[in-house]
Amino acid sequence: MRILIITALACILPVLACGCGRIPAPVIRQDTAETTLQEQLPPVPEDRASSLAMSASQSGTEYVMQSGTAIDLGSGRLGMDAAAGLIWAWWQFAIPANEYLTEFSFSLDQQAGETYIAVANHAAGRWDISGGFSGTQAVSLDDAVHRSALDNCHVAVLVPAGSSFAVNSIELHTDYRGWLVTEVIDDVQFDSSPSLAEIDGRPAIVHGDFTLQTTIYSISNTAEVVSDGNWQSYLLDNLTAAGVHELQVVDGRPAVFYKDIAGNSLRMASSPLVDGRDGESWTAVKIADAPISVTPRYMEVLGKPVVVFANAAGIALARSSTAGGLDAGDWSSTQIHSGPSFSFSAAMIAGRPALAFRDFNSNQCQYVISSTDDGASAADWQNLVQLTDSNESGLAIRLLGAGGRPAVSYLDLASDNYVWLRSETATGESVNDWQSAVQLPGSFGGIQDVIDALYLDGELLLAMNIDAGSNPAVLRSADPAGADGSWAAERVHPVNFGSVQQMDMAVIAGRPCIAYLDYDNKVLYCAMYYGVE
Repeated sequence: MRILIITALACILPVLACGCGRIPAPVIRQDTAETTLQEQLPPVPEDRASSLAMSASQSGTEYVMQSGTAIDLGSGRLGMDAAAGLIWAWWQFAIPANEYLTEFSFSLDQQAGETYIAVANHAAGRWDISGGFSGTQAVSLDDAVHRSALDNCHVAVLVPAGSSFAVNSIELHTDYRGWLVTEVIDDVQFDSSPSLAEIDGRPAIVHGDFTLQTTIYSISNTAEVVSDGNWQSYLLDNLTAAGVHELQVVDGRPAVFYKDIAGNSLRMASSPLVDGRDGESWTAVKIADAPISVTPRYMEVLGKPVVVFANAAGIALARSSTAGGLDAGDWSSTQIHSGPSFSFSAAMIAGRPALAFRDFNSNQCQYVISSTDDGASAADWQNLVQLTDSNESGLAIRLLGAGGRPAVSYLDLASDNYVWLRSETATGESVNDWQSAVQLPGSFGGIQDVIDALYLDGELLLAMNIDAGSNPAVLRSADPAGADGSWAAERVHPVNFGSVQQMDMAVIAGRPCIAYLDYDNKVLYCAMYYGVE
């Protein structure tokens, strides 16, 4: 929840109705007292464009209209003494279109009696009244009825006869909705895809910059990204000439796995700080020889880092004998698949390491789960499951656990469609475990590339670029199985722009988050999902 910067309306006219999305409504008294108060209130104000900028934390004396005699008690406090009959005062607020109402909170000092709160119901053309209250109070709002067509909200304090109160302040609270997009860095030259991870409870991104010949690490100042100026960026001085990055948390510290182009080696650079906010303090260690330029994939296996990478011979694992992997001597490599593969994905499935990859010898999409908990031996990776019959399948592969079962998405070049399939068992060790493939819907002009996938709170999300690679979007299914017909597409970026070729997706502070590059305009963006009200 946040407190919003809002504006006050300049004029007061008769009723205008509107509606938006829905959140919990205030408790409304439907009794004789409520009816009597309703009859003594002015009409719900008409919608008008705002003219004065005001804070959402308004003082009592910042009311728009009041009845009776206003008593300025100093320090913005409004005295309301209803000795002769009901008196009221009301305040107005404006709300940005990408946010929704949650509640008002009132700071009130009781001198005598009780008070009531009224919120303008723009859908019904009346005031919703709750109370009586004897002091400071919070009142829930329903965005569907308490938000006007021009995104305004009106609230009143009612003091009935015989009561006396001081209104100290009123605060309007809102929350975000949908995808909130922020700009991380502009005017940069990219030579590798962004990699996104939660670092110290906040979103962080690494990417390569070929102009500076280094890696840039950016981290948000807060867990929930809300503004462009929320980011700090650092040059990682020890990651020069680096290609293909994977940002992760290793032993509680940020770490980047990457190909050292000059030394033709796979390396891990890590920070001694939990937030990585000192670019000069990152140090790198060699963990394997001769990788090819395919993004490595990280897993934590039995509390220790394991990295899947491609080399000329096929697919290999680099494994540390320690939780931190800070010394080159901690690392050893195991070749687990022979034959070239430039598309693979790794995940922990049922407590064991697993892979999905395109076998370029057969051009098939293959799945394999280690027969042991650590997958330390090549012999652990022999039970291959062929997921497809097409000879042109298995690009842009993503493996994930979905509802306690392994699932895979990939591009089928034969049909030029993206495909989703999930195992009916917890491990997917037999070809008969896997459901029939589901063709993912091509919306907004067709899917160009599925970039990443995750499962969160019972929902499946696939991040992709659309419109021939121009815009980021998400396919979403509320069905853990991803059944045919359950997928719906939504845009991430609010407007069309340039060329988005690379993205990464992660769960940050419990929310889906996507980092993506606008190559044409040279901007790195981060979008966080705030749901729907």
